Amino acid sequence: RLCWLNAESVPVCGLALLGTATSVPWRTARMLFERQRDFMYLDEGTLRELAKVSADVVGVGPMDYRAVIVDGAEHASPLALEQLKPLVEAGRVAAYGEPIAGIAKTLTTPDELIGWVDHWIPTDLQIQPAAMGLRFHHVAQGNEHFYLLVNEGPETIEGTLTLSVQGKTAWWD
Repeated sequence: RLCWLNAESVPVCGLALLGTATSVPWRTARMLFERQRDFMYLDEGTLRELAKVSADVVGVGPMDYRAVIVDGAEHASPLALEQLKPLVEAGRVAAYGEPIAGIAKTLTTPDELIGWVDHWIPTDLQIQPAAMGLRFHHVAQGNEHFYLLVNEGPETIEGTLTLSVQGKTAWWD
């Protein structure tokens, strides 16, 4: 079932982290994972060869990224920033950690990062009480939505889960 879901489904995710073909930003990824914010990596080659960029979105195949985070200047090549220019000018691209030339918005704390993400991307999954070990990935096949949940922590997770998609539910374990 997991292979089928991952191979045949379309991710439902509006956030991208800019990386390179050989390097991805783990500092930001960890903060997003621990706060249940889903994302996909986006690299310069994909931007150059497959992406359609407007002031509202980076479109890559069936994916529409409405915001992009750049964690470190090593992930912000001049070519990538030029490709993202309409999105940068719309304020939908932010640097995390330290300022990056060509990006007006710099986020310096985890709370700033999550607040900025939540401004552009509606929260898809929430758990109360917070569970730093919970990771999720939201995918869809047509009108069917699936949330893949993983506990990466040592403790059992108990709480109330709220999803952005409503309808019939089934629990696969």
